[in-house]
Amino acid sequence: MNRKEQKAQRKQLLLEVLSHTPMKTKEIAGLLNVADGTAWEYVSEMRYKGLLYIASYEPTQGGPVAKYMTGDLEDAPFPEIVNTTVLRTRKYRAKKRAQQNVYVKPKVRCDIAAEWMRNPIC
Repeated sequence: MNRKEQKAQRKQLLLEVLSHTPMKTKEIAGLLNVADGTAWEYVSEMRYKGLLYIASYEPTQGGPVAKYMTGDLEDAPFPEIVNTTVLRTRKYRAKKRAQQNVYVKPKVRCDIAAEWMRNPIC
């Protein structure tokens, strides 16, 4: 079996499997026993031809990852990415604003050296 036949056979298997369950590119690579880049090439070629679409996105630590299915439906909308740095900054600023409104009674210094300055009653 030459390479073109192997590639066609893998694509046919991919279409059959993706008609039932959505899969990520890494899962496709494991199924077809090829490298991740090769699986991505298969997916991108088939998406260009209109055979695959993005069914959903799976949230991961590195960002959302697409799950593909067979068909020519519209792709799922890309989820909004939340910037954690901005969220931490907003939380910090809100905490500081809340602390600014709290009145803190000044401490009375009761040492001998400060008596001549303020004459505190200790």
